[in-house]
Amino acid sequence: MNKKPIAIIAPNFDRHAALERIAGLDRKALARVEGAVYYPYFRFAATCRVPGLFSKRDLGAHCLVDGRRGIGATTVAFETIEEAVGDGEVLGALLSAEAARNAAQRFMTHAISRRTRTIARFGVELSHCGVVYKRFWLVRGGQHRFVVDSVTGQLHDIRLAAA
Repeated sequence: MNKKPIAIIAPNFDRHAALERIAGLDRKALARVEGAVYYPYFRFAATCRVPGLFSKRDLGAHCLVDGRRGIGATTVAFETIEEAVGDGEVLGALLSAEAARNAAQRFMTHAISRRTRTIARFGVELSHCGVVYKRFWLVRGGQHRFVVDSVTGQLHDIRLAAA
């Protein structure tokens, strides 16, 4: 299997921690990691100058755009690490870089106007910082299958009938 290096968001939950999350739900069930999948996000840095009553404020924020659904989110700065992964583990982005930039522009304009409570016009400048991936662990525990977020530790139950 060919492996290629990708930038991933530095994980807080490794394989062992993912197993512990599942084992904590049902001590009787034997949990095992079935693999990992890497989900794409477009990463942007946003800056803007928002007019205020007496002056203008310079604001900055980071934005991630879901590479498959086009949903934007603000984020704190985070570290990335490089990891070599197999092609079958990496989900491809369904969005183009241009579509991701447009989604980030809309999302950041809305987020900043809500945060600053302003209706004045302002421009958001984006710089594309590349594509990053988030690792999700695929874990089976008893009759259930879970996806464990390697950054937050959140669990998502996958119905076996649908899988």
